[in-house]
Amino acid sequence: LIGLIHRDLAQDEKAVAAYREALRRAPPPDVAAAARAELGEVLVRRAEYAAALDALEGAADTPEALAARAEA
Repeated sequence: LIGLIHRDLAQDEKAVAAYREALRRAPPPDVAAAARAELGEVLVRRAEYAAALDALEGAADTPEALAARAEA
């Protein structure tokens, strides 16, 4: 949730840190997939394409995540 708030406020650096911390804590698979998708979107916005592709592995197949994967 913290990552989502930072993402929506365009605080990308804080959003990336929050998403990575959330994933480090090994959340349930559905939560991890959503966090990976949102992290990938932020990384694409930051033009960190290789990191975005890594983050999007195992991400939820939302339209936003698919678009981020295509852009990266």
